[in-house]
Amino acid sequence: MQLDIPSWIRVMAILSDHQPSYMYKIFKKKFITYSHLSNIINTLEKKGLLTTTRDGALRLITLTPPGKKLADACKYIIGNKIDAVQYIFL
Repeated sequence: MQLDIPSWIRVMAILSDHQPSYMYKIFKKKFITYSHLSNIINTLEKKGLLTTTRDGALRLITLTPPGKKLADACKYIIGNKIDAVQYIFL
């Protein structure tokens, strides 16, 4: 049994390697809707994990230092997915 990776973890993992990044570039990864991505970005910004700036109609996303630490951890989680059943019964 594989566990789904929450969308916000995927977003943070992408930002770990590609930041600053425009929101549309994350959306082009095609794993969530633009509206869902916007909600995730707004929530993470309110929590102080990233900042956004406007470049015309585009939103440029930059991780804060605490956000970078979390993003690196999210990247690790995705890179080292462990089958939940195997993990529980090891």
